[in-house]
Amino acid sequence: MTEEEKTILLTRHDGQLQRQEGRIRELERRQDDLEKLASSVAMLAQRQEDMDANIREIKKDVGQMAQKAGRRWDMIVEKAIAAIVGALVGFVLLKLGLG
Repeated sequence: MTEEEKTILLTRHDGQLQRQEGRIRELERRQDDLEKLASSVAMLAQRQEDMDANIREIKKDVGQMAQKAGRRWDMIVEKAIAAIVGALVGFVLLKLGLG
């Protein structure tokens, strides 16, 4: 092998080495990006779980408030009916002369 052939071969190898180093740097950059993405997805998943827990708690509280409001309305209706029935009984007793 002549000196000229060695020089050509060495130049070719240097070019290939530089391309390989460039590809390795690109792969390292992509790997860093993937790690950042995986970290972001994990953080979003945790936030989603926290939101789900909060939503369940809010739904429970709203359900309890709706039940409480319903019970209050039932009590109001019961008292109104009792007052009307009491008034009717009083009126009937008054008409019968027991008053």
